[in-house]
Amino acid sequence: MSWWTPRNDELTQALASREDLISEDELSGLPGAFYGSTANVVKKAFPHLIPGALTDKPWEKGAERSIGIGVNNTWWVIDPSSLRRGVWVLNATSDEAARNAQNALSPTQWGYFYRTSTEIPPIAELQAANLTFGKGFTEAYYRYYPQQDPRPKKKAATAPAPQVAVKTYEMVGTLNGQVIPLTEIVRHVGGADYELVEGADLAVADGAEDGFGLAGDPGKWGEYYGTTSPAQFGLDRDKAVMFWDGSRGKVLPGNVLRDWFGANWRASVY
Repeated sequence: MSWWTPRNDELTQALASREDLISEDELSGLPGAFYGSTANVVKKAFPHLIPGALTDKPWEKGAERSIGIGVNNTWWVIDPSSLRRGVWVLNATSDEAARNAQNALSPTQWGYFYRTSTEIPPIAELQAANLTFGKGFTEAYYRYYPQQDPRPKKKAATAPAPQVAVKTYEMVGTLNGQVIPLTEIVRHVGGADYELVEGADLAVADGAEDGFGLAGDPGKWGEYYGTTSPAQFGLDRDKAVMFWDGSRGKVLPGNVLRDWFGANWRASVY
């Protein structure tokens, strides 16, 4: 499965139409994206995050059966609202990229990465395993997952505002009449551009009887996000929008809905 070409432009040309690979250029620009320890180190600490075989010599025969290149750093997208959330392993690179990385003393060799897991382990487990990450990782992790921040919290100077009742809507994807996890039919192709699998449709559910049962009044928002306000994700404070990624419910933020439905997305969704 691993790719190796002489030049970067040959690699880009070969993989431009692949939906399961993403270039480091695009990965590094995503919110909540950080490079991490090498794939070999991550696999040793958390085998379930990289379930496939790794190779240290992608240019040799047999490397095509490997899921990634173990001696290079991984990328981690920890933003819980990102459709790219998970652990990414370098899968395709080139002789040119190898030389450039060596000359620049780069911690990560340029190439295309393959997502081996959508899970982000608790930060306490990552710290216990002594995994290393790019600058700012810990603070970003606590910002995205404040409930995992062990540091003492400052008491609020004023009484907290009363909780607002939240109604949950679910963005439901269907393919050939079957309800499908949204991540299987929607692909982010860069910037504000997304692609919908041919034959697939999107619909909005406001009751638990449709989709994966996330919608309702109040629905499953509180189960997954507690007292967090939907407004923190660009939604109305009393209206949450979620989707099912195959394993759990996740928020569908306002900026993504704007990309999909335009500036007047509320009229389409609510």
